[in-house]
Amino acid sequence: MLPTPDRLTAALIDRYVLERELGAGGMATVYLAQDRKHDRKVAVKVLRPELAAVIGADRFLSEIKTTANLQHPHILPLFDSGAADGFLFYVMPYVEGVSLRDRIAREHQLPVEDAVRLAREVAGALDYAHRHGVIHRDIKPENILLHDGSALVADFGIALAVSTAGSRMTETGMSLGTPHYMSPEQAMGEREIGPRSDVYALGCVTYEMLVGEPPFTGPTAQAIIARVMTEEPRSLTMQRKYVPPAVEDAVFRALEKLPADRFASAAEFGAALGGDGASGATRATRPRGSRAAAAPASRWVGALRWAWMPAAALGVMAGLLLHRGGPPPAPALRASLLAPAGACDFADVGSSNLVQLSPDGSSVAFVALCNGTRALWVRELTTGAARQLTGTVNAIYPFWSHDGASLGFFAEGRLKRIDLASGTVRDLAPALNGRGGAWNADGVILYAPDVFTPLYRVSASGGTPQVVTVLPRGDQVTHRLPYFLPDGHHFLFVEGSGKAREGQVLAGDLGSRDTHRVLDQPSNIAFSRGYLFFVRDGAVFAQPFSPDRPSVSGNAVAVVPGIETWPFKYLGNFSVVEGLLVYRGPRGQDRQMDWFDPATRTQTPASAPGPYLSADLSSDGKRVLVDRASAESPLADAWIYTPATESWDRLTTKPDQSYTLAWSPDGTRIAVKSANDSVTHILSADRRELATYSAYGPGVGPIETWAPNGAFALGSRQVGSTGIDITRVSLAAPGSPVEVLYATPADESSPVIAPTGKLVAYLSNQSGRSEVYVMDLPDAAVHWPVSQEGALTEGGNAAAPFAWSPDGHTLYFIDATRQLMAASISEGPSLAVGKPARVRGAPDGIVSLSMAPDGRLLILHDDRRNAVPLTVVANWPATLSQK
Repeated sequence: MLPTPDRLTAALIDRYVLERELGAGGMATVYLAQDRKHDRKVAVKVLRPELAAVIGADRFLSEIKTTANLQHPHILPLFDSGAADGFLFYVMPYVEGVSLRDRIAREHQLPVEDAVRLAREVAGALDYAHRHGVIHRDIKPENILLHDGSALVADFGIALAVSTAGSRMTETGMSLGTPHYMSPEQAMGEREIGPRSDVYALGCVTYEMLVGEPPFTGPTAQAIIARVMTEEPRSLTMQRKYVPPAVEDAVFRALEKLPADRFASAAEFGAALGGDGASGATRATRPRGSRAAAAPASRWVGALRWAWMPAAALGVMAGLLLHRGGPPPAPALRASLLAPAGACDFADVGSSNLVQLSPDGSSVAFVALCNGTRALWVRELTTGAARQLTGTVNAIYPFWSHDGASLGFFAEGRLKRIDLASGTVRDLAPALNGRGGAWNADGVILYAPDVFTPLYRVSASGGTPQVVTVLPRGDQVTHRLPYFLPDGHHFLFVEGSGKAREGQVLAGDLGSRDTHRVLDQPSNIAFSRGYLFFVRDGAVFAQPFSPDRPSVSGNAVAVVPGIETWPFKYLGNFSVVEGLLVYRGPRGQDRQMDWFDPATRTQTPASAPGPYLSADLSSDGKRVLVDRASAESPLADAWIYTPATESWDRLTTKPDQSYTLAWSPDGTRIAVKSANDSVTHILSADRRELATYSAYGPGVGPIETWAPNGAFALGSRQVGSTGIDITRVSLAAPGSPVEVLYATPADESSPVIAPTGKLVAYLSNQSGRSEVYVMDLPDAAVHWPVSQEGALTEGGNAAAPFAWSPDGHTLYFIDATRQLMAASISEGPSLAVGKPARVRGAPDGIVSLSMAPDGRLLILHDDRRNAVPLTVVANWPATLSQK
């Protein structure tokens, strides 16, 4: 028998000459063909054999007659259909244009007026089809073609035939619809899908046109569907302030979980988008920008009435759920907790902020950045009141005392505690780079004082620390994130390998140096009601656990499909106490890439907002190396972006957590290193590999900044004895060994060489917090402090925290509050450093800097409208019954 393409060509040769494949999807393959009879280009869509077998030729040909009669200016017409040699096909015009998906990929966010117009055109097409008995079932940007700027809805040819195939579709494992745009009832597998399901899908498409990504994303189809069922999308106006409130209201009504709460027709949705009709009052009791996640229950529709709760109501829920006298009285309930009022946001988990529930579940502790100050806060769930704890500036890794009266934390290179009633802060022990602590009922604090150290114990009143665990042989091994089990003697902790970023959870005992493995997955953990909680693949899992003989059993079940994580530190941002679970969802990834002129204080966009992790400008200022993630995954690839043409060119094809990227001074070579790679690759502009340089384990590697003459490069490495050190490697001979330039017991990182080649700016925490320094080259013998009130310490990406002016006389840097600072640098007979001053007019939330030859800065910064709240889940065990 002939192969399928040849069989298909032979089967259609009398009517159509197939020229090439245009694309393939889950249901069909589409070909460009020549219509012999009418001498025109057409698109021939051929159903997959298994789908054709389920539908059957007679059913397909009968039902498609209805589709052939759909005549509407925004519906792609049907020319022909048939069956040939076992193939089922239909023929449409060949549209020489782009799809809506192509336009979104190019522009990321459409102008509001264009998005509204296109959505109304599609709504008109859908309303017409619905009135003729046809539900599309697969509205998505790929199925909306753009012809002369107007929308044409395609693929009605499959919709009706599939809808009549009934339960036999299930037998194939296929379902019509794409997870990002599936209505809850479609995701649930409901047999009766009505017009309101298409309204929901169009709401998703409209949302994506406005903000650049669908309302729900995730690493897998299952994760996306879980969010469709249990969460609500973030506010449009919080992400894009120029979206009219009426448009947001219309989109959110289209996205309601219950079909009955959506618009009755696509025509009503289109009218509401255009301001011609009321979107309804469904959001009257929901403050804009604080829509909470909908609660899962035994059936999704039964819990929607609990979709939003004020913080005070959570106190009642917490009291009921923590009462041990009887079973939990309610289904799982969810509510959002916003950051403290004012210019505040929760600190990222990458900067070592872990949300922590108090032992009685009445309060939650977290680190927030408010009005330029990063500090520890406590929020009472019973009243909603939040307060900043004085004396906790730059706190990391908070943890509660057993009685809930105090909090432990790390700051200024020390382990500290604060007593909540008096506000007294006490210094307990040295901890240069604390990596987590736990506090038992006997007043013992178990903690990790540094990155590559064993765990220590110390009295909660202070004293001499004592070693508790023993590191295995080998460098770059860490013990961290201790957690006491209920008896107060057994504990769990992470043993990780810095070289491979791998690890495991081990169990230990205060009375013994012996340990044993509990989990192969390194993660911060929690124990509650017979389950061990941990993070895997960005989700929170619960697995049956015996604390008496610490061990897991049975299967792990996903409780939360996606949370904020930072795998470099084995962290997921969650906490569990009794029946309460609190977590922070994945951070909004979109960042602004803007030009900023310090002289004129003008700011102009360099690109559309996007999920950018870092940006490095070429020496001529014409190209940008961008570490860029995607809407579907937090993993990133390296790209070359050309601002003048707004074009993107992918440099790498293996996504990783992040990439370290650096241009050569002449712009002809690029240093590339992925987070998990132990090698830095030097590539030419056409991606040919020219050289490789071995790194000391994962991390940023040996080439972060190139000397102006191209002779050498500086980078960094992390070792157990001296922490993070600055390295130098000669570029004269490929593969030259990496040498240490500067190492102390403190951490030195993020070098950026000045244009003169005589100085290098870097970060050091030798004072107890991260500050900016400058040292001489080539000897690294003299060091001058620059910043005075802290520098950027956000964990995460290999993004440059400095930028030298073209003449080397000014050093721009990012301070601890992510504001732009500038200090004058005079190399003269003796170097002089001016007092840093804030640069007026610069944007907030800066994460990286890069300098153009004309003195403009390329600034990458966050938008506070992407702020992610905390989610509190009351009665989390109810979620397990649904798995």
